[in-house]
Amino acid sequence: MLSQVVSIVDKFIRDAQLNAIWYNKVIEWIPYNKFKNIKEIAKGGFGSVYYAKWIDGYIERWDIKKNNGIETMTIHLKILNSFYSIRIYGITKDPETDKYIMVLEYMPDGNLRDYLKNHFDNINWND
Repeated sequence: MLSQVVSIVDKFIRDAQLNAIWYNKVIEWIPYNKFKNIKEIAKGGFGSVYYAKWIDGYIERWDIKKNNGIETMTIHLKILNSFYSIRIYGITKDPETDKYIMVLEYMPDGNLRDYLKNHFDNINWND
């Protein structure tokens, strides 16, 4: 069962990388130990929300024609701020709980529900 889940996650990440047209659409596997200062900031019906500092940062460049692997990508700490979308950076796994975690852009103005409520009409779904 566990190997099936790992296989599904691996395939999801691989497919997302192969189909990424822009570098900001790449989803990557992020080792849990690449996060520091992890703090729970909210808890809801679907789970908990944590804030953490990502040591290496996200993928800044992605050459789809060369199909560069993660090892050849430039990693950068700069965070792009997009007012109209919440960026999905990748997936990690908590080694203590064995649970998979989606790594999303931090939204300082509230949770996803509040963001969608306040900005739904301005969201560009094609980005």
